[in-house]
Amino acid sequence: MLDFGQTDCQSMGMDKKLEIQNILMVPPTYFKIGYEINPFMRKVDGELNVVNERIAQQQWNALQQIYFDLGLNILQVPPSEMHPDMVFTANQLLPFKDPKNNFEQSFILSHMATAERAGEVIFFKNWASERGYKTYQLNIGPFEGMGDALWSSDESVLFLGHGYRTHFDVAIELEKYVQKNIVPLKLISPYFYHLDTCLAIINKDTCAIVKEAFDESSLQKLDSYFKTKIEIPFDEAKKFLACNLFCPDGKTILIEKQCTQTINRLSDFGFDIKAVDTAEFLKSGGSVFCLKLAF
Repeated sequence: MLDFGQTDCQSMGMDKKLEIQNILMVPPTYFKIGYEINPFMRKVDGELNVVNERIAQQQWNALQQIYFDLGLNILQVPPSEMHPDMVFTANQLLPFKDPKNNFEQSFILSHMATAERAGEVIFFKNWASERGYKTYQLNIGPFEGMGDALWSSDESVLFLGHGYRTHFDVAIELEKYVQKNIVPLKLISPYFYHLDTCLAIINKDTCAIVKEAFDESSLQKLDSYFKTKIEIPFDEAKKFLACNLFCPDGKTILIEKQCTQTINRLSDFGFDIKAVDTAEFLKSGGSVFCLKLAF
């Protein structure tokens, strides 16, 4: 049984918080929209969205600067001209503390669901291997890294989205490597094809959620892990990926600036909001969380 329950979770130290230190990013040098693999990539008139490369670089630079200002270590994987979506670095790896390797930092490689993005993973594997990190390849797929696998704030629980990009059976395979509680969550809306578009882990007790993205069983599971679930307005989540936010320290939240209702709601809970412009990346179905891998 994969939903191991709150009792096991508590026994593993839910009060202990792990600090994010590293942010892995890929510059948007070759970012463009040359194919369609999600509902965001095509305009209302049927044409593919067009990226303003200069503005995309400015927006990416501004996001990177916030991470610098927060004292985080910025790492980069060089971009590939053949892989325009590499800029969304949440998707190619899952970081974890490896119980088979003295709990050293290691990575599980993704098995991308779409042919268009499958070639990205080798660049991240090479980056990790060159720096001495151990990597693992699952025997089953598809699996799209932290797009669908989100750690609790203390890394005692791994929430796994399935239904669009990641297969349910991946949960069993992941558990063998991470040896932590795996909580499968079923996604039911094509606009929320990754878990990171509809669930954001803010701190030990709090998450942000797009309720319409999950089946009822999954919502009930989340009730047992979070005291506070901040509901994200559906329209902002669908149009501006409001739930694709990122909280690196339990109190500071980076979020797309057009999500005004969500920003006001999060502010009411006392969080420090840093509104950023990711409009060019929204054209391809990604925002703040997608644009980095934190570990």
